[in-house]
Amino acid sequence: MSVRPKYKAKPVVWNSNTCSVESPETIEQFRVRERFKLPSHIWRFDSQHEFKVYLELKRMYGEHKISRQVPVLVIAPGFSYPKGKTWKVDFVISSGAEGVKPFLYVEAKGAFLTEFALILGILEEYQFDVFRKLKIIFPERLPVGNKVVKALLESDFRKNLLTLKELEKFRVLP
Repeated sequence: MSVRPKYKAKPVVWNSNTCSVESPETIEQFRVRERFKLPSHIWRFDSQHEFKVYLELKRMYGEHKISRQVPVLVIAPGFSYPKGKTWKVDFVISSGAEGVKPFLYVEAKGAFLTEFALILGILEEYQFDVFRKLKIIFPERLPVGNKVVKALLESDFRKNLLTLKELEKFRVLP
């Protein structure tokens, strides 16, 4: 029995030294001794949408204020999760200074999956500061058929749901 992926996204590999996209065929030349580890100047984005969101954030804030794939503790350590449970947010925007709390969390969502709806609920309940500062960017239109998105649109959180086109219009995120 084969397992079909939930949705198929095309990853993007970015060379931050040359500011260029690398082809998947040439990525193997960048791998270091550990098969899955890439040098720090080679960044893998899970989808083209995530890469486009990164480029817009870079335009708005500059590369030095953006951190990628930052772990956020969503469930504190306990019996079920001895080390706790973390979620990696796509981007964190901060002042760039060491030890300063982020002022914005950004998640690029090509598809609104059940797992992410669960993370949102946990953030709202236990990490409200992160939830309040989270912006969710969709590719073309908001998935208004989704019950969770529909509920968020009817709340104060609606201003945190954007499309890529809306994101492109801002100088900085509100």
